Amino acid sequence: APLDILETVRGGVLYIEEISELNKAEQKGLLLLITKAEKYHVRVVCGTSENLPKLQAEALFDHNLFQALSAVSLRVPALNEHKEDIPDLVLAMTHLQLELADIEYREFDIAALNSLRNADWPGDLAQLDAVIRNLLQTSLGEKITLDDVKRVLHQFDDTDADTNTNAEANLPSAQAGSAGLPDEAETKPEKNYLDQPLREARDDFERLYFQHHMKDAVNNMSKLADIAGLERTHLYRKLKQLGIKIKN
Repeated sequence: APLDILETVRGGVLYIEEISELNKAEQKGLLLLITKAEKYHVRVVCGTSENLPKLQAEALFDHNLFQALSAVSLRVPALNEHKEDIPDLVLAMTHLQLELADIEYREFDIAALNSLRNADWPGDLAQLDAVIRNLLQTSLGEKITLDDVKRVLHQFDDTDADTNTNAEANLPSAQAGSAGLPDEAETKPEKNYLDQPLREARDDFERLYFQHHMKDAVNNMSKLADIAGLERTHLYRKLKQLGIKIKN
């Protein structure tokens, strides 16, 4: 209950990461929480990567909650708008991964950092984080080089290209006479997910999953949301996190 949450964090700060994913009941609960927060000396901070005015206009976001949040708002620029910060972000993400995973420290050489800084980041910080994790876990040299960066960025570019052209060259296909079931050899993924860290394996699988179903849905986001069992706002955020471009 909202008041129970406020009591738990009394005198502190409550951060809600992605308010666009809240359903109608949760949005009303958040509105109640905001109106009572001052009584509990709680500061409420909300974040979103979605266009709230657009969601409100489509009746997907509560009008009163939107008005309450609009009183004080701060726009965080997309990564593509401050690429000069990428070298510092790479260093910070590298040290964070060293704390979270059992991996060896590798320094990024200047050419590698320049390549990352000049790249396009439709998936914003989440995509950069995924690329850094991939580089740290798959690069073999003492330093991460330009060739390493090109290799990993190419993997993301391939995902975008496959999605936008509805190509599924790396996906299993059903064979005639097999009752719609793909041959066992064809279902074996190119990567062995069991040998990967959980987070990387999950991201790779989700990227493959959405790439497959975007063909079935013919890039219809409502249909894709139904297939995946996600709300549309959550779906858009997930695709953005995975670096999957949506073909308009």
